[in-house]
Amino acid sequence: MPWPASCSPAPRRPFSGSPPSVSSDALPTHPTLPTYRRSVCPERLIQGMVLPAHPPTRAIPRGARAVLNGFKDFILRGNIISMAIGLAVGAAFTAVVTGFSTAFITPLIGLATGSVGDFSSAQFSVEGAIFPYGKFLAAAIAFLITAAVLYFGVVVPMAKVQSRFTKAEEKVDIKAALRDCPRCYTEIPAIASRCAHCTSEVTPDPEALATAGLPAQR
Repeated sequence: MPWPASCSPAPRRPFSGSPPSVSSDALPTHPTLPTYRRSVCPERLIQGMVLPAHPPTRAIPRGARAVLNGFKDFILRGNIISMAIGLAVGAAFTAVVTGFSTAFITPLIGLATGSVGDFSSAQFSVEGAIFPYGKFLAAAIAFLITAAVLYFGVVVPMAKVQSRFTKAEEKVDIKAALRDCPRCYTEIPAIASRCAHCTSEVTPDPEALATAGLPAQR
């Protein structure tokens, strides 16, 4: 980068005598920087400036960074969202079952036992100690209804679907069982009646035929 015309390192014409002095009022000053009196060119002041240092940034410790990364992975994990949705649906379902039990089941039990009003408020006292057994019975009924709905509405259908997929996956491979050919001693399927290597006729294994569901050969 060439020097500016006003700041040329070599003077344009020789002169004799001492260099001209510049007043300190003509130079830019900064409250935190020293005042340069000997420099004639203001552009050269940048070369001698001492700028205030920025405060050093503190790095996150390795242990804290590992903890933060683990927490981020835990929050962004897919099963956390599924679990939260399941908890929300379960809470709503529990409220529905509790309302159904309070509105229909509890009054029916009250009519059957001859009690008047809400059966959940039934209680008895022994020497001043009150035992509100009606609340326990209402909670037990709500639990039984919830368990029955979950079992017959979720567990049984899922078990049937899983059994179908399991049967499809566990389909017997008729070529899985192997044995040695009595002629060439090469491995062949146990249900084979002829060796694929030496073309010798062999007797199939009866157990392999029964496992594969094939008729026994005579």
